[in-house]
Amino acid sequence: MAYKNYMDGNIVEIERIYYAYDKKNMVLTDFSLKIKKGVIAAILGHNGAGKTTLLRLLGKLIKPRKGTIQWNISKEERIEYMPEGLGLYPRLSGYQNMELQFLSVNKKPDKEIIRSIINRIDLGDHTKKLTGYYSTGMKRRMSLACALITTPRLLLMDEPFMGIDPVSQKIMIDVIHEYKGHNTIIITTHDLNLVKNICDSFVIIQNGKVVYTSVENEDINNVETIYFQYAGK
Repeated sequence: MAYKNYMDGNIVEIERIYYAYDKKNMVLTDFSLKIKKGVIAAILGHNGAGKTTLLRLLGKLIKPRKGTIQWNISKEERIEYMPEGLGLYPRLSGYQNMELQFLSVNKKPDKEIIRSIINRIDLGDHTKKLTGYYSTGMKRRMSLACALITTPRLLLMDEPFMGIDPVSQKIMIDVIHEYKGHNTIIITTHDLNLVKNICDSFVIIQNGKVVYTSVENEDINNVETIYFQYAGK
């Protein structure tokens, strides 16, 4: 079965990449990492460790200066990046933002798919309002909705739960768990308790390098201890 085959192997394989925004500031150095298919994986580290840069590389928004990245997905399958800055058009309604996501991949907006996602993120009539007037929680839910429109095989989420209320967080977590399985989700976050509750594995980055890769499902309950051991220096 295709589903079973997808679950085998890694979704992405990074081999000794280097990335710098300028000659003096190297962000990732001799960086290697493999992420298994079908998991929720967390990328952890201090501010400035290179987490957002890593997601932008995985989202093909930038290219490494050296090294290779291999994505084990077909040409027809999508990668979606949910940025910390949310990526919404504030002068468009939530519904229009979702329609625009269809158009960005040269597809006619599908009303049934949009309606289904609106129900899942529980925004209802709020989707008729301009997103510029949304609360932080509503914006993050709408950003997730837009990312899911194209049913990506790989979903990259940069600090998706920052600054949101418990209700919005629960709604997003429920949607993420529903999405997990035959797809892969990579999240950056500083919330170690959240990692324990929703993730299968985690990676710790410090000074642009991987300093710890968890054993899947074995290290999750000890993520706080491990984090302060490897990143608290």
